[in-house]
This record gives sequence, C-alpha cells and structure tokens, in this order.
Amino acid sequence: MRHYCTYFDHRYLPQGLALYQSMRTHIGNFRLWVLALDEECEQILRRIRPEGVEVVCLRELEQADPDFRASRQTRSLVEFYFTSTSCFLLHLLKQHSEIKRITYLDADTYFFASPAEVEKEVEKSSIAITPHRFRPELEQHRRYGIYNVGWLNFRRDPEGVACLTRWREQCLQWCRDESEAGRFGDQGYLDEWPEKYEGVRVVNQPGFNEAPWNVEVNKITKKNGKIFIGNQPLVLFHFQGLRRISLRLFNPNWHDYGLRTSRKLIQEVYQPYLSTLLRTEGESGLSAKRQEFIRGQKNNTSLSLPSNICGYIVTGK
Repeated sequence: MRHYCTYFDHRYLPQGLALYQSMRTHIGNFRLWVLALDEECEQILRRIRPEGVEVVCLRELEQADPDFRASRQTRSLVEFYFTSTSCFLLHLLKQHSEIKRITYLDADTYFFASPAEVEKEVEKSSIAITPHRFRPELEQHRRYGIYNVGWLNFRRDPEGVACLTRWREQCLQWCRDESEAGRFGDQGYLDEWPEKYEGVRVVNQPGFNEAPWNVEVNKITKKNGKIFIGNQPLVLFHFQGLRRISLRLFNPNWHDYGLRTSRKLIQEVYQPYLSTLLRTEGESGLSAKRQEFIRGQKNNTSLSLPSNICGYIVTGK
C-alpha cells in the first residue's frame, strides 16, 4: 500500500478531486490522506466518500499540535496553510504506524502517467525532492527556493523523521508568503536538505513535477496516446497559479513565467486537466454554487476580461 497526502479547502476541492482522479487512473493500490482545511470541504468529502481517501479534519491536527493551532494567530490564511505541510506530514507518521513511506502532493498537481519509475528510484532514500529546474531566463525566481514543495517523499527512518521535525520547527517559527533572507514560506528551507541529510534523493527528471516555470513547450509531443517532454513521459504536472476568470475562461498564470501561448500545451496538458476539474466540480456539488458566485460578480472589475487575453484558456465544458 502506497501512502500519499495533500490538503485543501472547499475552494481548492475540485483541484484535489482532480488529483485524486488522476491517481485512480495511474496508480494502483493507494491511500490518500486529505487534510480538510475547512468544514465545507470536510463535509463534502465525507458525503461523497472517495474510495481510498482518508479525511483528516483541521480540528484533529490542531488538537494534536497546539503550536500549529497557535500559529494561526500570527500569519495570513495562506501562510497558515503553508505551515500545515510539515505539521500534517509529521502528524501522520506519529499517528499511523502502518505508514512506512509517504508522498506529499500539492492539490494542484495531476498525474498523466504512472510514477512507478520515480518511486522505484527513491525507495532507498530517506527524503526525496524535486528541483524547480527554472528555465535560464527565470534565474531570479531562485529566491523562492531551489526545490519545489509540490512533490515530497519521506521514509519513516531517523533521517526522514529528523528532517520533518526540524522543518516543522522552522515553519512554526517563520513561514511568511514572501522571500526573505533565503526563505520563502515552507519552501526555502528545502535548500539545505541535500547537504544536511545524507539520505536525500533529488529527482531531476523532465516530465516529473513539470510546471509553467520549467516546461519547454517546443518539446511536447504525443505518441501512442502518451504525452512526452522530449524523450521523457509527462508523469506529473503542477498547475500552479491556474485561476478561473469566468465560467469558461481560465488564466493559466503563464505571464508570471514568461511562457508564450502554446497550442500543444493547451490541447495536450491543460484541456484534459480542465475537463477533469470541471467534472469533479460538478460531482462535488460545488458547480452550481461556483456559477452563482461568478455570475453575481459579473460587474466586479477583478473579473473583467483583459484587453489582451493571449494565453488565456477557454473551455467548452
């Protein structure tokens, strides 16, 4: 049994369910531990009861970790959510002895193929991380960290537990949504791991934790129904910053990373993801509520269309 974990509130529940659906397609027997960050999210998950999903309510984590609960008073909501990453991982290892190895996934990641090869690569490591692999023109983004929190893997051994324990302590002390003195949220702390811990494996494979900051659109191909980045299969994509503008219009946040519009990237990567996202939104019961909210905000300038919508994605669903 492979163990994974993630967290999200009701606003990110469609992304979380889309991730789950991709796991159902590409991973065999697994258990996904979900930290429900608000009551609406918890209620929906308990109602639909996805097979293989274990729901952990925020109250449980806060009761088990009073220092984590207290951190809510000193930081913004997103900073509190960042703080939960290490606290949740360590909590799961403490409470569930059956978890020998666990993989953390950001809710906005999505599997396009099986991660079996990567998981085999890291099975002897205590800690596994992935670099951002920023394109050369994005070197200034290194201030946000060399490594990305979107996918992390820990083994229940002295090094894995020591790393999680120290990371939790660091995040409780400082976890701000800004870059400062080599730190950024919960992410900048990862930079020291390869030197501090002997059992760290850096997974530096194109197509794994692919994202707007590292994808090379001219290398996207499709062969026999599978998507490739160069010669490597696309296994995991990180849809960081994807934002809904209206019922059918999405901002993929490419402009932040200087990424030009790509028909292949839209058709082969984003459209399949958006189809799953909208389907899970409907299945969760959020669809009608989301549409009502967007229609109610139609006069809000924050939802008005930009004069140049190049790079924005329109879905017909």
